[in-house]
Amino acid sequence: MSTRLAHVSYVLSEQDQVAYSGSDFAFIASPFTDIWNLAVFGAVIAFVTAVVFASHKLPAIKDRIRFFRGRARTYQDFIPLILRFSLGVALIGAGSQQALIAPSVLNQPAFATVQMILGFLLIIGLALTPATLFALALAAGAFFLHPELINNLEIISALIALLVLSQTKPGADDLIGLSMYNFSDASKRYVPLILRLGLGIALLVMAINEKFMNPHLFGAVVEQYGLATYLPLSTGMWVISATLTELVLGLALVLGLQTRIISVITFAVLGLLFFIFGEEVYAHVTIFGTLAVLIITGGGALSLDNFYYAKRRQHQT
Repeated sequence: MSTRLAHVSYVLSEQDQVAYSGSDFAFIASPFTDIWNLAVFGAVIAFVTAVVFASHKLPAIKDRIRFFRGRARTYQDFIPLILRFSLGVALIGAGSQQALIAPSVLNQPAFATVQMILGFLLIIGLALTPATLFALALAAGAFFLHPELINNLEIISALIALLVLSQTKPGADDLIGLSMYNFSDASKRYVPLILRLGLGIALLVMAINEKFMNPHLFGAVVEQYGLATYLPLSTGMWVISATLTELVLGLALVLGLQTRIISVITFAVLGLLFFIFGEEVYAHVTIFGTLAVLIITGGGALSLDNFYYAKRRQHQT
């Protein structure tokens, strides 16, 4: 199995991965020579521009967005629970399938029981500090031994964020009076940044490594699952569209640009593909958990969103 192409391995056999690996820049560029494809690109750009304009200029939409941001902030206390459940399900799922962290590293029975125990501890909130540290060490070791897991970097960032948040409630630790190691409030400000970088970098790697540098791999996925029946585009157009989508979404998350909106879009896109491909739940649950948290927090510290709102507050005063 390739050591570079993790997510593609979820839906393609090892033989297919070998057969379709390799760059083909002419294939990547081919959609731009078709007038229909250019019209589709233009329509998408026009639609996105209209949505951005409406969100900034139409009072009714601005009020809904402002209400959404304010209501989302009231969900802060649920963030550790969201991370615990998504990580717990991911670890239990990987253990039950004898995979190490993700489906790209299979046939690892030695780690099955450990992962399931750690997953249950995180879900019920028992011994959270040692369980989180042990899971983080296990994931870091897996990433070192299997570099393709870089596509699952959000698992590492979610574990770090859970550790930094230092919150046991609700959970067994809180009920019996055990506390986590407490990080400073200043450190907790960077939780959105940690999550943005983990998921954003993973999306950028997938876009470049699994699509742009190996376009026929995703082309094989397009044809195997008949994606053209959902939207009548050529295989090349599907590949370049998926590449650009992941690049834009990943870069926006890394920079913290329109984080809540980008997170909602990413959730919708990945959720749709999840059902189309029928992939394992545990392979994506940490992605959805991370996105749910970013919808609550927004960009947070060191984000373009934070910079923009700070500038606007200065102008208003």
